[in-house]
Formats: sequence, C-alpha cells, structure tokens
Amino acid sequence: MKTQMDGRIPTASYRRPIGIVVIQMITAWCLCMAAYALPPDLTAGGAPTTTKSLNLGPTGAHGWMYHVNDNSSESRQILVNTVDVGSPADGILAAGDVILGADGTGANPSNFNSDARKAFAKAIADAEANSPATLKLLRWRSGVTTTETITLQTMGAYSATAPYNCPKSALILDQGLDYVMAHQDKGHYGLGVLPLLAANNPADPDNAARMARAQVDALAVMPSQSEIDEIYAGIIPDTSLLTWSVGHRLIVLAEYYLTTGDTQVLPGIEALSLWAARGQSLLGTIGHRLNAPDPDGSYNGTYKYGYGVVNSAGMPCYLGLLLAKQCGLTNPEIDPAIARSSRFFASYTGYGAIPYGEHEPSRASHESNGKCGLAAICFSLENNNHLEGGKFFAQMATGAGSEREQGHSGPYFNYLWAPLGAAIGGEQAAAEHFSRISWHLDLCRRWDGGFEFNTMMEGGNGGVPGWNTDFYMYVPALLTYALPLRQLEITGRNPDSNRWLNSTQVAEAIFADDYVASSRTTSELVSDLGSWSPKVQYYAAKEIGDRPSEHAALIPQLIAIANDTNAGRQRAGACFALGEIGNGSAAADLANLLDDSDAYVRYASAEGLRYLPQANKLAQLSTILTAADTTSKPFYPIDEVDPIQFAHHRLCMLLFYSGSAYGPKGVIWGSGINGVDRNLLYPAIRAVAGNPNGQARSTLGETYRNLTQADVDALAGDIIDSVEYRAPADKMFSDGVRAGGIDILETYNIAEGVPLSRGLVEEFGTQTSEKTYAL
Repeated sequence: MKTQMDGRIPTASYRRPIGIVVIQMITAWCLCMAAYALPPDLTAGGAPTTTKSLNLGPTGAHGWMYHVNDNSSESRQILVNTVDVGSPADGILAAGDVILGADGTGANPSNFNSDARKAFAKAIADAEANSPATLKLLRWRSGVTTTETITLQTMGAYSATAPYNCPKSALILDQGLDYVMAHQDKGHYGLGVLPLLAANNPADPDNAARMARAQVDALAVMPSQSEIDEIYAGIIPDTSLLTWSVGHRLIVLAEYYLTTGDTQVLPGIEALSLWAARGQSLLGTIGHRLNAPDPDGSYNGTYKYGYGVVNSAGMPCYLGLLLAKQCGLTNPEIDPAIARSSRFFASYTGYGAIPYGEHEPSRASHESNGKCGLAAICFSLENNNHLEGGKFFAQMATGAGSEREQGHSGPYFNYLWAPLGAAIGGEQAAAEHFSRISWHLDLCRRWDGGFEFNTMMEGGNGGVPGWNTDFYMYVPALLTYALPLRQLEITGRNPDSNRWLNSTQVAEAIFADDYVASSRTTSELVSDLGSWSPKVQYYAAKEIGDRPSEHAALIPQLIAIANDTNAGRQRAGACFALGEIGNGSAAADLANLLDDSDAYVRYASAEGLRYLPQANKLAQLSTILTAADTTSKPFYPIDEVDPIQFAHHRLCMLLFYSGSAYGPKGVIWGSGINGVDRNLLYPAIRAVAGNPNGQARSTLGETYRNLTQADVDALAGDIIDSVEYRAPADKMFSDGVRAGGIDILETYNIAEGVPLSRGLVEEFGTQTSEKTYAL
C-alpha cells in the first residue's frame, strides 16, 4: 500500500463511493491489526473475536473460526457453538468443543496447518466420496484431546466437470429441492421459485408437485390489481427499495412464464416492465426508487431520488426487461429501456467491474456483488449485441471465485449471479469457477438437505440487519447445481457458443484469480500490464511502483510501451505503472497521450499523471488544459460506447479535484487557478462544467469559489447552467459544483443566483438523503 510520500494517499481508500470508502478504511485497519494479533488459542482460555457462527456443512454443527472480514486464512481451530439434534454430529460434538483437525480419507487427523475452514470443507468432501463416509475429527474438550468419528452420507466425489455430468451435484440438487418443498418458503421477492423452475423435469416423479408449488409462489409475487392500475395510470410510488422488488419479481414471473406458459402472469410481467422502463434515468440506470417523469411528461430524465443510482437494483430491472421481451411483450417502452441499460453497462467492458452506481470502473476486482455475472447474462439475451462485452464479463465472473464472499451489504448477490455469469462463458468456465467455490457450498449445505447463509460479515443475513433476512441460501446454491439442466434463461436455456470462452481464456481467468503480483519477476509484471484483466493490470502496476531499485531502467521501457500504438492494452497498463512509479520524467509523455485515439489510454494517462510531482504536472499544464477542452464532447447525442466519458472524468480529477478520498488533489484546484492563462483555463472550465458525470463536474466546486469578477463575467452562463441543471450522471456526487456556483454568484451579487438558490432549496427539500447546503 502506498503511503503519503510524494502526495498520494493509499489507493484502497479513494476508488469508491464514500460509504464504501469508510468500509475499506475499517477493513484496512482490521488487516493491519491482524498482522500483529495472533488468533486466540481456544484451548488456552482464548475467546472468539466476533459473534459470527457458521454452518459446518452436513455435520449438523455450527462454529466459529478466527477471521478478519471474509479472510479465515489464519484460522487453525474451530469452536463448536451448537449441534442440531438428530444430526450426524449429535452426541459426538457439543458446544464448547474445539475442533483442532479433520480428515475424511480414513487417516487419523492432525492439527490444522492451513485455513481451518477450507480444510474442514475438504475433509467433508473427502469423507462423502467414500463408503462409509467417515469424517474423523481431532476434538478438544475440557483439556482432553481425542479423535472422534462422524459418519456422513455417502454422496460421491464431485466430477472434474461439476456441476455438469456430476452425480453428486445432481443428488445435492434433488435433496435440496426436497428440503425446500418441506421446510422453506419462497423467500424475498419470490426468488425461491427459480430453483423449482430450474429443475423442471417432467420425467421426475416429484416434478408435478414442484411445479404446482412454483405456480402458487409465482402468483404470490404478482402485482395486485391496484398496483397494476397505478402503473398504467402513471403513478410512481414514493417507496424506498421498490426497484429491488420490481426487478426481481419481474425475473421470477418471466422465467415462470417461459417455463410453464401460464398466461395468468402476463399482465403482471407487462405492468412490472412498464415500471422498470419508466423508472429509469436516461442512462438506463435506477436507484432505490423509481424515477419520476420530467416536466414534459417523459420518463427519460436524470435519476432524481435519494443519493443516487444503485446498479445492484437497476441491473435486475434490466435483466427483467430482457426476459419480458423473451415472453413476447411488445410494449413500445421496453426496447428503448433495454437499449439504454445495455449501452450503459456495456461501457464498462475492458475497464473493470461494474461499480455501485454511475461511477468509475472498479479496477481492483473481478466482481462487484454479482454485477459482472449479471452483465454476462444480460448480454447473452441480446442476440449478437455486445459479444465482446458478454465474453469480458463472463471471464470476469469466471475469475471471481476468490471474491465470492465479498459484496456491499453482504455477498448474497455474488453467490447468486457470479456462478451463473461464469456459465455464460461455457461449461469449462462454469466448472472452473465451481471448483473454486464448491468448498463454500459444502459448508453452507446442511445435514438435512437445506442450506444456510454462510458469510463472515456481521449483521443480518449478510451485512444489513433486517431487510434481507429472508434471502435464502438455497436459491443461489440450487441454481448453481441446476446449471446442467438448462431450464431457465439465467441457467443457459439457449446456450450461445459464440459467447463461450476458449480454453486459453478460461486459463487466463483462473490465472487472474490466483494472481500474486509480488511473486512475479519484473519482466513478467511488465507483460502483465497487457492483461485482459483490469485487476491484474492494477496489481502489476502497483507492484512495479513498489520496486524502486528498478525504476530507472523501467521508466524508458514503460514510456516506449505507452507510445507504441501496436501494444494494445499494455499501453494503458504502462500509463498506470508510470503513475505508480511517480517519477516526473514521464510527465510530458503522459500529457501527450491525453488526446490519444484510444479512450482507455486517455483514461490511464490522466490517471497516471495525477500521481506525478506537482512541479512536473504544472510544466504540462497547457497540454492538460488543452486536452480537457479538445477531448470533451456534448452529452447529447449520448455516446454509444462511452456514455459517461470515463477518460474525460479522469482529466477533470487531474485538473480540479479538491477532496482527499479519491486520490491526489488536482494540479490547479481551488486557488491554483491564480495566474493561469485564461485563454486556456476558460475552455477547460467550460468543458468540465459540461461533463455528464456529477463527480467530474463537482471538481469545480472550490475552483468556482476562487474565480475573480472578470472570470465570473466570462463564465457566467456556464456557471449558471451547471447550477441550474444537475449533471445527468452520478447524482451522488453532483452537488459540489452547484453549491460552489451559488457561492460565487452570491459573492459577486449576480442576480441569477437568487432564483437558483431558492430553486435548489426547494429541490433538496423534496428529496430524501440529500445534503442541503446553506444557500
């Protein structure tokens, strides 16, 4: 991790929305503490460091093991908390026991010498492959250590192609469905309907009962007639979290219709589709609430409510619309809504994981709580549209096995969508992903066929107390095991071999998931800068930055790569690496790439340049200001490839950013504009004020406050427009420019500032979760 040397802050703390920044700061603190604190010895009076208790697979026991967030790699003991009556562990384990080791091969166990959680899962898998399925445990109880034996059910071993052509996977699916039929309801948004449908098989004697249950549960999530009437009347409910319900209910009903042909649900599908289509922003995104129509009556305006767009809610709406179209709906509002969402989410292709909202890509991960898997599924339903994007996101999902337990507010949707997204890349991709998550599925699996939500996150059913406690684990687990049946669109009913990853691409995904930059030679790191994976690029660049003894030789090599138009993705990787090195000698070359024909190179060069010394950036100020002007483009017509203009956003941050959470301050932020050539400054300010992204525009907040009377006279129209008209994207960070604009209009007694101030007060007063400025 970088320090505050040469002006930069730790990179982990500035690349996400502020709520996630706080989480990451806490995470970093916990990881630092873990480096000094040894796990407690539970046999010598040590106590658990958290309250989290996890299901210990089909043993019937639940227990705690040492962990820091989702990382249990340092755990070597398991404290038993509870044991289910009648389970295999009943009478053998008891609360207070400590499991010191486990073996399922028939050998006597020894103390765990690696992650106790994963070692225990492996022992279960080994035992279930044998007959009898003998799991031996090294048990400590009240100071006495003995070897005890638990007999599990013989299930067989997972096949090399699991869950495909795998009797064990089929058996787990069948037993899981039996448990659901006997014990569990449909869960949140009726998602429990999906596993029943995914296992549809008329030859199965249990199928009729399962389909009857699916019908009852699907009809239970239908919109009521009053809801349908409100939808057609154009009524937009003032309800938080509604969009989560709209998207997921739409998916459930559409998949139910496509499987059964039951026309009872078509009115509900069409009504929810209208809500999803009309509730979008003009970018095809959605937040916690449905959008409201603009004054002219259109439903395509900027997202208005709360703190901004939430892609984890919006993407299920996008998928639901695609499925509604598969149902044969022809409402004229559906296709434009699909096109808007498709354009927005495809714009992240090659850049990184789809983020929380209308933000920059997440370069340091392959998944973002299932949104990359969702993108792969969505693009697979668009015929030949976004073939490249579909493969990219399928590869991202395939290479996200190690990130399974991560996710904002809990990893449930990662559990749900990442395996299904990997399967869009073909059976080999799905099998490789499965092989990396099967240990977790085995620990979630109960002794009686059910599943429990196993996550290291505290609170609720995965992070948020209360609102998601009935997101049941059987849904993502059984959908994963049902992939071979291909009964749903989301489990590959109509596989498209054009979207499958080849063996090389699958291997690249697994390599990227396992990537450890510190183990690579410097020449390998330079090669890794050209990886398909933004995550590999990210960590390769950072590792290069951490090898100062080699910088002198590397800088000219990296500059040459950055300027080589035949070097592909390695060009951008070289720009990122030059930024990590932070040597001012690269400033001119990076500045000259700010108007490159390759948008990814422009993005990377602006990002890299941010971390160079201030004096060297100032020396290139004319070039930077000119690029800000010449590479800007109007929001309308919306760019089909780059709707929120990632590269120009980076330029805005490079010039004017005044904060501290998202990287270094801009080269001329605030009063830094003093003495700058106004012939260059004014066009740059106009370009930034017109950027479609709220965070990019709001970099001008402090700059506005430092304008002179002459500056305001020259820029008044642009300032007024940037206050009056909210940025069309990234509402979460869009108010800084408006507040700064109001302040400077007030400072110089500009009359237009009075109605604007009043208008903003009224606007903020009618919205939830807004920051109201003292205007």
